[in-house]
Amino acid sequence: MTSRGGRSGKNFSAELWQDLRYGVRVLAKSPGFALIALLTLSLGIGANAAIFQLIDAVRLRTLPVRSPNTLAIIHLNTNHWGSGNFNGPYANFTYPLWKQVEQRQEAFSSIAAWGQDQANLANGGEVENAQVLWVTGQFFGVLDIQPVLGRLISPADSPVGCGGGVDLQNLMTRNLGFRQNGVLVANVDFTRVNVPDAQRAPFVRNLLERIRAIPGVASAGASIRSPMSGSSSNDWILDKNGTHQNGMVSWEDYISPGYFATLDIPIIAGRDFNDDDTPTSPKVAIVNQTFAKKFLHGSAPPIGQVFRVWNYPGKPPRYYQVAGLVEDSVYNDMHDPMVPVMYFPHAQIEPPFVYPGVTFLIRSRGGMTGLLNSVKDSIIGVNPQIDIEFKLLRTQIRETLTQDELMATLCGFFGALAVLLAAIGLYGVISYTVAQRTNEIGIRMALGAQRSGIIRLILGEVSLLVGIGIAAGVGLTLVGGKATGSLLFGLKADDPLTLVLTVILLAAIALVASFVPARRASRLDPMVALRYE
Repeated sequence: MTSRGGRSGKNFSAELWQDLRYGVRVLAKSPGFALIALLTLSLGIGANAAIFQLIDAVRLRTLPVRSPNTLAIIHLNTNHWGSGNFNGPYANFTYPLWKQVEQRQEAFSSIAAWGQDQANLANGGEVENAQVLWVTGQFFGVLDIQPVLGRLISPADSPVGCGGGVDLQNLMTRNLGFRQNGVLVANVDFTRVNVPDAQRAPFVRNLLERIRAIPGVASAGASIRSPMSGSSSNDWILDKNGTHQNGMVSWEDYISPGYFATLDIPIIAGRDFNDDDTPTSPKVAIVNQTFAKKFLHGSAPPIGQVFRVWNYPGKPPRYYQVAGLVEDSVYNDMHDPMVPVMYFPHAQIEPPFVYPGVTFLIRSRGGMTGLLNSVKDSIIGVNPQIDIEFKLLRTQIRETLTQDELMATLCGFFGALAVLLAAIGLYGVISYTVAQRTNEIGIRMALGAQRSGIIRLILGEVSLLVGIGIAAGVGLTLVGGKATGSLLFGLKADDPLTLVLTVILLAAIALVASFVPARRASRLDPMVALRYE
C-alpha cells in the first residue's frame, strides 16, 4: 500500500504540473486576458484582505482581558438627565449616583466605575499632559488585571481616591457659524498661582489685555471653553413657576468682551458684553437664535426679556436679562443640529461655578509664525507658574472628525478600487464577447459591413447593458444609501449632482473599456475571421 500510495502521489504531482503548464500555455496565447484575470484577482483578494483586517481590528478582536464577552458598560442614555460642568459632550455618573448603582444592582457579579482625566507633568509654561484614569477599587478585579510590581488599588482606597475623581468628571464644509482659520487657542490653568476667587476676573482681564497688545494679534477674547473642545456645560431653564421640564436644558459659556468679534459670530440684535458688566452690575446674558426660539417664544428680538436658570437649593434665584442675540454656531458636535446656548459675562462668574483657568481665543493679523511664542511670553511674564496649552482652532475641530475622515478615506479608496475593477471587468467581458463573435463579425464584413458599423454595433449593445446596470445600480443606491448616510457627515444618498456625476463616470468608463475591443474587431481580416475557431 505504501508503494501504491507513493505512485499515486507521483502521478498527482505529474498531472498537476501538466495542468499548470497547459494553463500557462493557454494564458500565453491571450496575454491581455491573462493580465486582466490576474489583476482582477489580485485587487479583489487585496481588497477583501484589507476589509477583513479593518473589521478584525474594530469589531472582531476582543479585549485583552479575561472573559471579555461577560463585560458590559453602563451609561446614561441621554445628555439631558441633569445639568452641570463636565469633560466631554455628555455628563456622567456622580459619585453618590454611582454608589446607589453599586449597592442596588443585581445583574453583575462585580462592578466598577472609571473616569478619564489629564494630569500636567510640567512645573509651569507649556503643559505636558499625561492621560489619567480615576477608578474605583474593584476596577482591576473586574478586569482580572494582575500587578507586575507592588499592589493595585483596592476597595479600601475608593472613598479617598475615587470620590473626587468621579466628581471631577462631572465638574469644515459645514458652516459652523464661527471662524475656523487663523485662530489660536490658549488653554491657561493658574491653579499653581493660587489666585483668590475675588481676583480671578481682574487677573484674566489683565492677561487678556497683554495678549491684545501683541502686534500680531487682531483680536482676542476669553471663555471657559472653546468651540468643539470636548468639554461642555449646561443648566436647567426654569419656567415661570420655578420648575423645569424634560428637555429644558441650555448649553452655556462664560465669555469676555471681544469673544464674538474674534470668532466672527454676528450679533443680530442688542450689544456685546463690556467692562460695565461687573460682579455687582445686573446679571445679563447673550443668547443664540435657537435659545430665543425655544425659551423666549421666538420673539425677535428678545432684548430685555428675563429668564431664570436653576440654582442650588438654598441659593437665591438666578435671573438674567437678555442683552444681545447672536447667530447660531456649533457648540459640541458638528453632526448635531444647532442647540440653545446662553453666554454670560466672564466677570459675573459666581461660586461654586469658579474655574481654575480660562481659554483665550486669539485671531492673528497674518500667519501664526511667532504668535505662539509671543503669547507664551506675555502670559508667563505675569507668573511663570501659569500652565499653558496651545492648539489651533482648526486643528481642534479636525480632531473631532477623525472617524469621519477615516470613513471618507476608506470609502474613497474602495470606491476607486470598485471603479478600477469595473473598468477591468468590462474590458475583459467585452473582449471575450467580441472574440466569441469573431465568425459573425467576419460574415458581416464579408457581406459589406463597414468598420464604423461594427464599432457602432458593439458599442450599442454595450450601451444597452450598461444602461440596464446603471438603472439597477441607482435603484439600489437609493435604497441602501440611507444606511450609508449615517456613516459620513453631510452625505445624502439621493443627492442629484452626485448621482449624475457617478452615472456619467461609469458610462464613460464602460464606453472607453468597450471601444478598444470594438476597434480591434473592426480591423479583423474577413477571411481570417471566417476561419477563426
